[in-house]
Amino acid sequence: MRGVRRLDESSALDLDMVDIIEVYKQKMQTIPDNGLPDNELAIVEELLENPFDEVDIILEWIFAEHKGYVEPRVQAGLKFLENNPARGWLILEMLISSSNPDHRDTALTVLGRVGDVNKYYLAKPLLKDPYPYLQFGAMELLLESYSEEVRSVLQELAHHNEGWVREHSRKLLLKMGEDIEAVNKKRAGKEGFIN
Repeated sequence: MRGVRRLDESSALDLDMVDIIEVYKQKMQTIPDNGLPDNELAIVEELLENPFDEVDIILEWIFAEHKGYVEPRVQAGLKFLENNPARGWLILEMLISSSNPDHRDTALTVLGRVGDVNKYYLAKPLLKDPYPYLQFGAMELLLESYSEEVRSVLQELAHHNEGWVREHSRKLLLKMGEDIEAVNKKRAGKEGFIN
């Protein structure tokens, strides 16, 4: 089995495994940041192209814990999920419920790229996320399966205090066939004004 060493193997091999893991962690943490995920993606691609016994341990760390760009974490997560589905889904649950929006973004992006129907269940709480960009990401994923919940959230966001959120919400509502004037009137009736 990949990534698992038997207890009777030499401690020198275990030390080598720890060294390799630490080398890759150090690489990911000290790589120059040029404002793009390219450098981190190159390391993940290196791991995917040259698999060795410890690769899943490193991919799990990048996916679950690395404080870097989302896309390299997503690539690591997709491969880890393929190799270790049960543990991968547990990590997705942990990331979705994290207080860190980058963790939630990573999980949502992975969910958007997998075919498992459990992704809808995990993504649904993000409709209520405090960050609108995560709400919009969840709406994209959930639009067909939870259209009424998505519509309800969009109606609220159509009156958000940030202009880009209002504009994006109203465009999505129009795509869904919603009458924006009716949304505004409904809101005005509740609050006594139109935003």
